[in-house]
Amino acid sequence: MLASVTASISWIRSARNFGGRCEPTAHDDGIIGQFEGYERLEELDWERYRLRYGNIQRLELILEAENDSANRYKASKQADVIMLFYLFSADELCELFGRLGYELAHETITRNVDYYDPRSSHGSTLCRVVHAWVLTRVLRSDTTEIFPLETRGPAT
Repeated sequence: MLASVTASISWIRSARNFGGRCEPTAHDDGIIGQFEGYERLEELDWERYRLRYGNIQRLELILEAENDSANRYKASKQADVIMLFYLFSADELCELFGRLGYELAHETITRNVDYYDPRSSHGSTLCRVVHAWVLTRVLRSDTTEIFPLETRGPAT
């Protein structure tokens, strides 16, 4: 039991040290960076790919088949920034960013969702559920038309 408590205390200290070294990146307009350098990536012509292929959930494979790479574009299966809004409330995120020395206003959250949602192919297993939940929570929008399977109740 004492070893378990000691390990837990050690883990908490390590987590605090790690958190103190985190440096979120932000674009000039308050958009939280997916990663450092994300804002310098090219924009993808999403409409062209949707028209040509329909389902682009596996966009990385489509681009690879065209001798291209998703790594060149502002594109992801699921935006990690969106996951922040799934895991934390607005107040928790504002507090967390404040501890890291960054100001995060509540309205910035909506701007980030608006920015990243169209740049996601929704290709990860959890992505559509996370996005539906975040869109409902943050934007207060009805997501049943966007993600019909994910927003239905359990099958009976």
